[in-house]
Amino acid sequence: MVLTLCDDEWRCISDYLQDSALSHVCRRTWAVLQRRHLSWHVNEATISQVVAVLLEWDTAVHTVTLTCSGLKDSGACALASLSEMPRLECLSLYLMRNGIQDQGAIALTTLAQAPCLRFLGLHLYGNKIKLMGALALAKLKIATAPKTVNMDLRGNPIDRHGICAALVFRSVPRLAAVTVNLRGTIIQEKAKDREAPGVGSSGLG
Repeated sequence: MVLTLCDDEWRCISDYLQDSALSHVCRRTWAVLQRRHLSWHVNEATISQVVAVLLEWDTAVHTVTLTCSGLKDSGACALASLSEMPRLECLSLYLMRNGIQDQGAIALTTLAQAPCLRFLGLHLYGNKIKLMGALALAKLKIATAPKTVNMDLRGNPIDRHGICAALVFRSVPRLAAVTVNLRGTIIQEKAKDREAPGVGSSGLG
């Protein structure tokens, strides 16, 4: 039965699994599915090279998962170039405990410009994103893509205004699904803001 599947059926199965394993089953699946779903580990030394390879393979790649370590704003800016991939549908970036600040967060918002992007996962736990970065990420709500966003901003020094912007982002009707995780976020506030009504850390989920 497996041998009777057409190429489009193989692609549908592979897209459902979103894994590269199926491409290694036989020569035929390799020819049809190679480079369609990719998952790599990268760091500051390799990120530019990996992005260059992905852009070279642009029309073949549909799903990219990158687990990143040691990235700073320059690495986040390199990742922003993935918005140029014309067939990219699902992008998951695991950027926990890197050194990304506001400039890097702003650069990452460019990813929403990828023309076919349906899912964007930005796992930014434990970075150094403050108000400007949070406000920029909140503007993803007006992007034409993606339809599903999963964003983890826990453990960043974001003030009340940035948190409120992120919470508004969760209620955008254009999005099919959105998750913004803010639990445990470090709230920085100025003295004049302490008496103003706002969202406290205990109210975030």
